[in-house]
Amino acid sequence: MAMLSMLDMAIFTYIGYTFKVSPIYYSVVAAAWSVTYITGNKLFSALSDSGKNKDLMLLAFVFISTSMLLFWKSTLVSVTIAYLMHAMAVSTANLAMSTSIYEIFDSSDWNKYSTFQRILQNLLRGTTLIVISSGIINATLSQVLMLTSALGALSFFILPSISFGLERKLHMLGKNVTDLIGFASTRGILTTAIENARSMEVGTISFMGFSDRHLPRGRILVSTFLAVAVGDFVFTAMPLLIKTSVTLSNYWMAQGITGITVAVAALLINALLRGDKKIAIAIIAMRGLWLSLAMPLMYSENTIVFYLIGMYFLGLAMDATLFNLYSEASSGYGAHSYFISRELGTLTGSLLAGFVLALGVPAAVILIPILLSIVSVIQLI
Repeated sequence: MAMLSMLDMAIFTYIGYTFKVSPIYYSVVAAAWSVTYITGNKLFSALSDSGKNKDLMLLAFVFISTSMLLFWKSTLVSVTIAYLMHAMAVSTANLAMSTSIYEIFDSSDWNKYSTFQRILQNLLRGTTLIVISSGIINATLSQVLMLTSALGALSFFILPSISFGLERKLHMLGKNVTDLIGFASTRGILTTAIENARSMEVGTISFMGFSDRHLPRGRILVSTFLAVAVGDFVFTAMPLLIKTSVTLSNYWMAQGITGITVAVAALLINALLRGDKKIAIAIIAMRGLWLSLAMPLMYSENTIVFYLIGMYFLGLAMDATLFNLYSEASSGYGAHSYFISRELGTLTGSLLAGFVLALGVPAAVILIPILLSIVSVIQLI
């Protein structure tokens, strides 16, 4: 997963730096990745919900191996298609990992392990980028794809298979029982209040959590869609905005330092990255402000790393918190819906960045992240 994450950034920026592409083409490439990723999640969601984690990891290996073969041709078309095959690998590997966490670990530990997976993924991703960009290991992207393909095969063999998919069923049963007890308690409170002829605002009770305990999944998904669109709007625009002031190797180095720093920082606040609505709101708001107001930092090789650290740290915290919030609300089922919502945000943010850059409206680059973040926060209130 760390290698796949690293390749996402590496192949995408490689296209922007190596080939003479317009902002529209570049944003369409990013959007096509998202469409492919969404398609993969829809196609293989049944395997995830039925606990076929080994089958999903095998598919991930096949897709990343196909990407490697296509990348060797080194033309714009072949590299673009290789990038789309990478999207299929990421979608199936993500489903394999989330399904494994849901069924192998107790539901009380879902938050811990899903967050830890993201932290470890960032740590390894950052280390790999530093090793490659610094020249410690003189490896080409083709060779990195070969290594990732080999790791895909290894992941398939070492990933534990799921014998009985019971944990998600038990979590859903427990949640339904809790809701039923809460509803019964609420009815008792209301009945007593009416009999005593006391005035009571029913809205303040919120039915013991039907609105408070379990935030509707649809609102979580909409908030995720908007919050992710913010990040990918900036991520897509960045290579085209900075490629005259920051070299590709230094950009990758900054990304590598960011990955390690973010992983260590996330370890320190791991306990906070649970499915909590208030924490999610705070992170989304801070991220939107940082991406907009700190944007001047990304134009210098001396300060871009600080901008990236804030961008990715808040992004990881946001993703972990929203994913845990959704997992709790869905009892671990329908993980593909979260990934699809997230990728729809990527698609929207990518296309929006291309059109804004093509139109040449500098103010919009700063204002759009703030506006999208505000609407995302509103969905969780």
